[in-house]
Amino acid sequence: MKKHIRHLLVLPALLFAAPVIALAQYVPLSPSLPIIGRDFGDINSLLNNLLTIAVATAALLAVIMIAIGGFKYMTTDSVFAMSGAKEQIANAVVGLLIVVSAILILWTINPNLVSLNLFSSS
Repeated sequence: MKKHIRHLLVLPALLFAAPVIALAQYVPLSPSLPIIGRDFGDINSLLNNLLTIAVATAALLAVIMIAIGGFKYMTTDSVFAMSGAKEQIANAVVGLLIVVSAILILWTINPNLVSLNLFSSS
């Protein structure tokens, strides 16, 4: 019975270690993406650019959800639909605040936490 428990503890560690080892040896096939125009010379710059793109996408989606909620609020007569639209706007604002505050808190603690230099370039 104890061997089974030990195997259950080793399996998640192996599943976590394999992608980390693969990322440490990452070499991009193309130095940049033509659509975005950002340089992905190594894994650190790739992760930094992906973080920037993810935060920008989250902000854009929050603004779109606020606009949709505002449109629903303006065009409905039902009290229940108005409360649903208000809830949608509030949820979008809360989501945007969570994303921005996470980046802001990490930046306040240590700006290197946001730069994502996980692997040394050798």
